[in-house]
Amino acid sequence: MTPPRPARAVRVPLTGIALAAFPALVGAQGVPPTSDRAQIERVVQDYFAAVDGHDRAILDRAFHPNAQLAAAIGGYWERPYEEWATFTRSPVAADVDERRNHVVSVDVAGSAATAKVILEWPSVRYVDYLTILKTDLGWRIVNKVWHQQPRWLGEFADAPTPFFPPPLDPTDASLLPEEVAPGVWVLRGDRGAVNNIGLVVGEEAALVVDAHITRELADEAIRLVRTITDLPIRWLANTNPHGDHTFGNAAFGPETTILGHTSHERTPEEFATEVAVLRHFTGKPELFADAEFRGPDQVFEHRMEIDLGGRIVEFLHVGPVNTEGDVLVHVPDAGVAFTGNLLTRAQVPLLWTGDARDWLRLVETVEEMGARLLVPGHLAPVEATAILAEARAYGEWLDGAVDAALELGWSPLRVGEDLALPERFMPPGPAGFQSMVRGFHALNALRTAQRRTPS
Repeated sequence: MTPPRPARAVRVPLTGIALAAFPALVGAQGVPPTSDRAQIERVVQDYFAAVDGHDRAILDRAFHPNAQLAAAIGGYWERPYEEWATFTRSPVAADVDERRNHVVSVDVAGSAATAKVILEWPSVRYVDYLTILKTDLGWRIVNKVWHQQPRWLGEFADAPTPFFPPPLDPTDASLLPEEVAPGVWVLRGDRGAVNNIGLVVGEEAALVVDAHITRELADEAIRLVRTITDLPIRWLANTNPHGDHTFGNAAFGPETTILGHTSHERTPEEFATEVAVLRHFTGKPELFADAEFRGPDQVFEHRMEIDLGGRIVEFLHVGPVNTEGDVLVHVPDAGVAFTGNLLTRAQVPLLWTGDARDWLRLVETVEEMGARLLVPGHLAPVEATAILAEARAYGEWLDGAVDAALELGWSPLRVGEDLALPERFMPPGPAGFQSMVRGFHALNALRTAQRRTPS
């Protein structure tokens, strides 16, 4: 089910704002506006220009230096202007030409004014409420509060509010090799949720687990593998079909067989959607300008195994949970399992395609597997004993809480947006990380409710 979009005001295209919304600005170009209303309207135009162009000088012309900004982003978020304005130090976004800014209303009373504006970006829609005062510096924005709604694609289109994607931008990321068991390595992303890559070395061959988000990082992974072993990389296994795990597949040569679940195969249209999703998630569309799809060479339906020479590796399909094609890669003699997007230290999963009962089925499967260490595709490896009990507790609570909410007559959308995550399931971490986890939970609640509600 797709949540209803908020009511939208009649909008004026950016190219027509000066004539339709701001008539006071019409006149000789370059002549400073003289009336209070015209000066207020110029402040709003400066705000638009500065946000799109990352121009600090223009931004300072629009905002008072003591201005404050606030939003409810998975919780109360507040920043002083000086801290927020540091965004101007970063390069102008590649999607700037696709953005559209709209003025909904301006209201003036003496030395005070308010403006409601909408910023339509390819990946997100911002609704801003600006408080503007006549100060000793002239008219300046003294307060900004806003709502933001991501504009998702494909399977992500009905994500409830609030939802924040994991920080997958790999710009300037490094991979740090760590041996977690004899002959079993993780090449860890060094920040945020940047992907990990696994390496399993046998007596005759090596297996790589996942291929990263870009060709550049896949090449770096191959270089690091070559510092660890000279054995041929005979296999590459994808733990799910998402682009942050598979876009690096094309960096591996024909001597490497790519293993995956049958659902990992993609049509050109599906691949294009995956590229669009990651452009949105990372905010860096230029990273994927040359993205090339290479799908699995060998697929399996339920279970398979390979022999690296003195070392057996098992592959088990466990989806749908995060995706239809979730795969566990188990190294029995080392007691290690690579889990892809499942069972991270975030504790709360992201159930794009599964529900609470699918999650509980996964937990039971991993418990029966007996691995001591779980290596997820994001964040640090975790001891199985440290996470499985909490994972089961969350699944059992979600299963019962969704049933109770539906019995009260809640719609699936209301379940997704109003079924709060108990604090006992919130992992420690900064506010942004915890906001992301709350968003994951909101989607989990929505998916679980949808599965139990006739369409």
